Order: sequence, then C-alpha cells, then structure tokens
Amino acid sequence: KNARAVGFTNIDVYLFTCRNCTRLKNRPEKVIEGTIANLMPVDGLYNRLWLDVEQQKYWDGGDVSIKKINRKYLNGLVTAARATGRKWGMYANTANWVWFFDFVNDPFIGPTDWPLWYPNYDNQQNFGSYEAFGGWTAPLIKQFMKDETVDRKTLKKHPEWKKCRNVRVDLNWSPSFPK
Repeated sequence: KNARAVGFTNIDVYLFTCRNCTRLKNRPEKVIEGTIANLMPVDGLYNRLWLDVEQQKYWDGGDVSIKKINRKYLNGLVTAARATGRKWGMYANTANWVWFFDFVNDPFIGPTDWPLWYPNYDNQQNFGSYEAFGGWTAPLIKQFMKDETVDRKTLKKHPEWKKCRNVRVDLNWSPSFPK
C-alpha cells in the first residue's frame, strides 16, 4: 500500500526462502500457504511473487545427501506455489544454484516456465554477466547494484519517489522496464 501511495505501479513480492530457518523446514507447502495468508490484506496490489533461493547460511549445500534434501524442499515450494494460482518467478544465481542443487553430470532443472531474476552487482544494466543455470536460458531481470541510497539525482529522474529520499534500495534492470 505504501509503495502505491508514493507512485510505484509495478510491485512484486519477494519471498526469501530459508530451508534451515523454519520449524516448517520439512513442510514447504506450509511456507507458501503462510505467505499467501499473510498477503491477503494486499491481495491484488502486487503482480508476481518471487522465490528467493540464495545465501549459504540459509541453505546447506555441497554434499550429495544435502542436495537431495534441497531438491525435494524446492520442489515442494514450487508445487505449493503453483497451486496458489498466482504468478511466480525465481530469484537465484549460478553459484548458489550449483552449490545447493547440482550434482556432477546431473544439473537440477528449476521451474523454467517461471521468469528468472538474478543478482550480479557489476553496475551494468545488461545481461552480459549471465551464466545459464537451472534450465533457464535467459533471465528476465538483473539486480545490478545492491543497497544504494535514493539520492537527489535519482529523485530528479523520478520525482514521484520524493517520499523515498535517503531510503536504501537494490537497483534492478530489465529490457522490459520502462526507460
């Protein structure tokens, strides 16, 4: 609601998943159900939900037995997400995907019918840094800068964001975004 109030019109929800952090780590469907229930007051105000799968402190990896558990958990999240009837996407990067899910000669294929949003903090508004993983041949969005402050220069370009001054944000790019 606050984002709409300051002029944002393209609003998505970002679900930071953590297989190790929840008492529901063996019940991924409950994570999705709880997320949707908590979003009910703003239902219809967002476009897409993004499952974020990253950071080694939240997902174990490396070991084959752990990767099997990770695959099962992510498949559970995806199955439950699909059952909601909402639009979903995946936020992930190559290094973590390989560490969490891939076996030698057995790469794990993600929900490739979902769009991919990937981070690479190289300050480049292009997909030149993208390395294919998880079955995605191309991303939809790139997060190219992390934890930036909305400053005067940005406010001149986007005066509708005036209430966001001095707020820290991540910067994202897509060829589909308005110029």
